[in-house]
Amino acid sequence: MPNIRQQIISDLSRAPDESLFALDYDGTLAPIASRPEYGRPARGTLEVLTALASRGATIALVTGREAAALLRVSGLAKVPRLRVFALYGAQRWYEGETDSEPVADEWDQVRSFLSTIIRPSTGLWVEDKGPSLAVHARGVEGPSAALAELRPAIEAFVGPLGLEVHPGRAVVEIRLSEFDKGRVLHDLVGDVGASAVLVAGDDVGDLAAFRAARSFRSETRAMWTVGIASDEAPEVAQGADFSVGSPDELVALLAEIASATGRR
Repeated sequence: MPNIRQQIISDLSRAPDESLFALDYDGTLAPIASRPEYGRPARGTLEVLTALASRGATIALVTGREAAALLRVSGLAKVPRLRVFALYGAQRWYEGETDSEPVADEWDQVRSFLSTIIRPSTGLWVEDKGPSLAVHARGVEGPSAALAELRPAIEAFVGPLGLEVHPGRAVVEIRLSEFDKGRVLHDLVGDVGASAVLVAGDDVGDLAAFRAARSFRSETRAMWTVGIASDEAPEVAQGADFSVGSPDELVALLAEIASATGRR
């Protein structure tokens, strides 16, 4: 029997034009950075995604980031036929065109509220993504405790507005309730009709996509989840079919798939 890594490579390289790669960015294709604008992709990411796409695979970035900011920092807009599902699916980018959910008035209320409870002197800061806001604590001493102290007040304020609060690696995100990575994967698989899918992520927001992947498994569709191991979100690697230790190791796995695809 082949091991899991070998089976992933075999399944994803068997029919390149029927394969789908649904990939998170920060912490997955790029090492975690102190600020989002510093998050450059791991070495070889552009080349391997281009190779896979050139052989017919569908490449989708499924991210909590805003699309334009992600493409600006990553340089991945060069990947052929790349799809970007940003803000957990509230914004979609394809071939230079962006389709976004409207930014409702309640976000101004949330911004004003956050400005009253977050003191700049604490090192916490707010990333404004339009229809999504993230409170970052990376670099703060005791980031988990700092965010835990704020979270009840944030939940109490945004709940009546129909918004949700979700934890992440040194961050809490406020976003629209009907969007998550599981829904994105359901839409993607239905649209692409892939027979082999690889879903990769590093944070708790990716677990919804992992659950969706399991629901799609069948005798005719291979669904694989790959978690990037971290001390901040160990449940992600534990909940995946296969885990790697870093974005570099994920890129190496993707390179093996591309190489096997080229030999078929």
